[in-house]
Amino acid sequence: MTSDSSPDEKYPARQVLLADDEIVIRAVVEEEWIDGENRGSPSIFRRPNTSMTRINSLGLESGIAVVKRDVEWSGKPARMLRGAGEISVSLLKIVGRAPVPAPKPGACIYLEVWEEKVKAKDGRPANDHHAEIVAYDDPERTKERSGISLGYSRMLSKALRVHAVDASGTITSVSEPLDWANVDKS
Repeated sequence: MTSDSSPDEKYPARQVLLADDEIVIRAVVEEEWIDGENRGSPSIFRRPNTSMTRINSLGLESGIAVVKRDVEWSGKPARMLRGAGEISVSLLKIVGRAPVPAPKPGACIYLEVWEEKVKAKDGRPANDHHAEIVAYDDPERTKERSGISLGYSRMLSKALRVHAVDASGTITSVSEPLDWANVDKS
């Protein structure tokens, strides 16, 4: 669960799994952006419980507006949204179960995406479309991982369709997913 949320009746914690056909977006902020590639860095999924925004009911443009508001709110160190990476829940799971084509890949991971609504707090608006990717060591979801390896984060970042945005949040270009199954071994 995020540090900005705590469970209550309206905002339950990890009670609703997202369906495989749901589409989510990942904010890519300035410090994670690779200019020449119009993509997020290979490490954008490394943190445990990675924040996502559900866009099935919102639409892409409205979802980007929500993400922009969430990462650029006042009272937080200045950050600028540079893009939004779009992916289906089913593809997230497929990438997690795929072997990493790199030295010392480690065991595969089991990814789930949980609805994780965020309450308004300290001047920050609520986000009823917030979700989190949680990584597990086992398919039964009994052993949560502390994070996602760089190899899997690299694969996930390459599996995204990335929508680059300007300062107003308008989409300026789209980068299609890359071949995530053949990531470099560095």
